[in-house]
Amino acid sequence: MVAKVVLGRFNTYIAQYTDTNAVALPRTELSVDEMKLVLDRVNAFSDAMDTHSNAAPLILTGPQVNALLESRPELALYKGQFFVSFEGEQTKAQISLPLDRIKFPGLNTKGRYLNGSGTFNVSISDGSLFVFPSALEVKGKPIPPEVLASFQHQNLATNANKGPNTNVFSQIESLQVTNSTLVIRAKGN
Repeated sequence: MVAKVVLGRFNTYIAQYTDTNAVALPRTELSVDEMKLVLDRVNAFSDAMDTHSNAAPLILTGPQVNALLESRPELALYKGQFFVSFEGEQTKAQISLPLDRIKFPGLNTKGRYLNGSGTFNVSISDGSLFVFPSALEVKGKPIPPEVLASFQHQNLATNANKGPNTNVFSQIESLQVTNSTLVIRAKGN
């Protein structure tokens, strides 16, 4: 009986704080020359990791990360779902996430989207990418603490850890946001 009441409460929150449509997020447009420079740095970093040579940290700005999310085929799953910014040591994002990914019997997530903004903890551990919200706001208001708590246990990058390109995460030592940039360090550096 308690589980039914809790599920009912969460389904009420889902109906109240989510939408039936995704929202269009801002887009970052880099010039052809800027994008080429970013891709050259990403490819050089990737090549250094593949050959186990000394890879200098890869440093990216929010606009560069957004351009990569829009253009890289291996990141297509996340296209249109995140618009990232880095503020000091924090990762912020506007989001439009399909909740179909949350599979829990009794939750009515099918066809629902979490549209809003938030602050996220992003890390790499044991070869997997982890993205957890630390604060979420939808429809101009913070979501209730009990709803936030349920999302804080859902790795929003679960699907990124499946598929053909996941071996790259095992080669990364750390992700860190510092000075409003993302710093990616390869293992062994």
